[in-house]
Amino acid sequence: MRPGAAAGLACFLFLAAISPGDGARADDPSRLPDLSIEPQDISFSFYNDLLDYGLVGYPIDIGVLVHNSGPGNSSSANVSLFIDGGFFAIMHIMKNLTTEYPGNLSTVHFTWDTTGAASGNHTIRAVANDTAGDAAPGDNAAETVFRLYKNIPAVSMSLSPSSIEAVVTPTDNATVRFNGSVLVDLGEWGEAALYLFPSVDQGWAVSVSPPYLIFAGSEWQSFCVTAVVPAASTSMETAALKVDGFLRAGTMTSTARTQAIITVRPYYNVSAESETPQKDIGIDAVTVLTVKVHNLGNSVDSYAVKVENLDQLKADGWEVIVGSDSMPRVPTGEYRTLKITVRAPEDTTIYENNVGTIKLKFSSINAANRGENVSASYSLVVRERGYNTPCLAGSIAVAAVVIVAAAAVAVLKRRGRPKQKTVNDYMKELNLERGE
Repeated sequence: MRPGAAAGLACFLFLAAISPGDGARADDPSRLPDLSIEPQDISFSFYNDLLDYGLVGYPIDIGVLVHNSGPGNSSSANVSLFIDGGFFAIMHIMKNLTTEYPGNLSTVHFTWDTTGAASGNHTIRAVANDTAGDAAPGDNAAETVFRLYKNIPAVSMSLSPSSIEAVVTPTDNATVRFNGSVLVDLGEWGEAALYLFPSVDQGWAVSVSPPYLIFAGSEWQSFCVTAVVPAASTSMETAALKVDGFLRAGTMTSTARTQAIITVRPYYNVSAESETPQKDIGIDAVTVLTVKVHNLGNSVDSYAVKVENLDQLKADGWEVIVGSDSMPRVPTGEYRTLKITVRAPEDTTIYENNVGTIKLKFSSINAANRGENVSASYSLVVRERGYNTPCLAGSIAVAAVVIVAAAAVAVLKRRGRPKQKTVNDYMKELNLERGE
């Protein structure tokens, strides 16, 4: 019930509520209750949330706690509510108030529709009565002041720029900074403090300066947010930086949020290795070599493969076949294996010792697309060995000369040696001497 056309009827009901009933014993105080209300017994809430203030247009629940201090029980108590001196409503307590706790307490609730109410302070008065009377009527009423506002302070925050690309290296962090601005429209509120809380969903370190701002009116103020992106962060890591603002004006709290994006710039690096960088093979033999190509960058990368001295190897009789001229989409921190098939020259004599050096180059395709030149060079060495040692030909030549020389000496010795005399020769010489 509200003031208006039914004011007369309300007043009649109010007088009836506070008047003793037919069976009342107002002349016997020992049998009467003593109802009381204190200012702190009047509470305000909105959907069970206690309030120190209200907003125009929103319903306010007004609770009134009534005490019975005896000596008699109260079975017909009621509470009348007045707002700014005008009667608002009356509520009956639908229980018997005893003289002992907790039976001596009861709370009644009124719903105040503030639509159309003026902003500012409002006096709320509650009066408790029993139709039988009150043993001490001096403490059965209390009042308090409740403030209504037209609206809560408006908070608007922003960050500039809206996104930053962090430049990290394998060993160096990257620090990024955002400039923040905030506008607070206090309206009827006199002063407020805005507390700032930054966060990054990737868990990176972040700070804000200053951590809070004081507003005494509608004005712009600024702040700075700094985030640290760890070294070797991958380009796949995109982080949302958020700043939550909590505005406090008295017991009122208003919130706002702004955010920006942090991306990580790709960097590219590549290396190569082989478990068998050198290998010996026979004449016209075929072998397969392998090379591991590692992505040392922070982004998925693809590599172009090239044998830089392929023409020279062909001219020298080597046949080199690379398993692929590209290695697509190698994830960061991983490697791919490349196979190289090599055939040794087939017209090599058994006395030769051929060495073929295969000069490989691995170039980052993604870096080239960004106008960067990133590559790695790696060499494999294949040696073609004959069936004899390198000094075999010389040894055979020396041996032939020695054999020929020995034969010549033997022939010469036979030709210059005197003919050996036989026994018959000696007998012939002896007979001549005898004159026979």
